Amino acid sequence: VTGVQTCALPISMPQTNDFREDAFYKMHFSAPEMAYCILQPDPYASFAGLYAAKEAIVKADNNYKSKAFHTIVIGHSASGKPSHSDFNLSISHTRATAVAVAVRSQQSALPLQDQFQNKPAQNFSLPFLLVLVSLLLSLLAIYFAWRRN
Repeated sequence: VTGVQTCALPISMPQTNDFREDAFYKMHFSAPEMAYCILQPDPYASFAGLYAAKEAIVKADNNYKSKAFHTIVIGHSASGKPSHSDFNLSISHTRATAVAVAVRSQQSALPLQDQFQNKPAQNFSLPFLLVLVSLLLSLLAIYFAWRRN
């Protein structure tokens, strides 16, 4: 499937006393994203997760390469689900690693079943695949964080 990308990175975000005034955070995150992350139990992990999601979006769609990161705004539903137009997102993090998956939600030129060697798409669910990939990447992140300690 085209338009599916993952990004994993260590949580090594710049330390600051005020995210809203720090040059790095102003360059990479919008005001609503900063407000969301600041209110989370581990703001640095939340910022790293958003950064990984933005990287995954850029990798999934080359049209985003020329956009400044603070203009690629990741929103969140009331339940905390991350969102960006035209993408299904999944973000996960431990205290040491953040991982994100971006799946382009627009229909491709070929029907989904034709992309899989002309096999019918019986019981195939794109959200299920997204959750499965996210789970596997999260387990890898946890494993590498555990090995680091």
